Amino acid sequence: MTPPVDATAARARIVELLSAKWTQRQIAQAAGVSVSTVKRVLAGFPKVAPEVEKRLLADLQRPRPVAKANVDATGTKRRLQALMAHGWTFRELASRIGVDERQITWTMHAHTVTRGRADAVASLYRALWDQPAPERTRDRTRRIAARRGWVGALAWENIDDPDEQPDTAGAALEPGWKLREVEHLRALGESPARALEALGTTPDAVERMARNHHRPDLARWASSARSQQGTTAA
Repeated sequence: MTPPVDATAARARIVELLSAKWTQRQIAQAAGVSVSTVKRVLAGFPKVAPEVEKRLLADLQRPRPVAKANVDATGTKRRLQALMAHGWTFRELASRIGVDERQITWTMHAHTVTRGRADAVASLYRALWDQPAPERTRDRTRRIAARRGWVGALAWENIDDPDEQPDTAGAALEPGWKLREVEHLRALGESPARALEALGTTPDAVERMARNHHRPDLARWASSARSQQGTTAA
């Protein structure tokens, strides 16, 4: 058996890394030793195994910080609310995520959610926000959402921002709208300002929808309605 060696060099290296804002756990992980070994050396144990010294004195790479287990639930709850405002039931959403419906109900009352749950809901939201919900339960689900004051996907510029207030004009748009009415009115030669007025929406709402569908041409067309509205008001 190889005899232990003096721990002075290993201890100095640990102190150096701690001064560089490493944690004891990061040092142990990078060196491939236990946290208790790092603690013993730091506490003044006079000897260490040669292999431990070799590992601690190597060119260590700081491990990346582990992502927080939980994240703010604001965006997750708003996404679920928006899908329900478009007619998707909690039962259907829970089934698509692969969880029990009670977990969705719990999420709606939570202050934080796991990163996995947030990612699963965000992925589902991207897939369903502009798709028609099952007709059998759609109208009833929309009425429930409306009574609770929940708004649709197009009401949000940044759905994860806790300080943002929803644009209720954008919220009124149907989920399967997909800019068909905008394209139709533009093809007829209607001005942007008059077209959006006829549709009962705003430039901001249509711009968001156009960006979500990768239609910068329609986003620019809707944006020009602002200057036309300003001219009309003048």
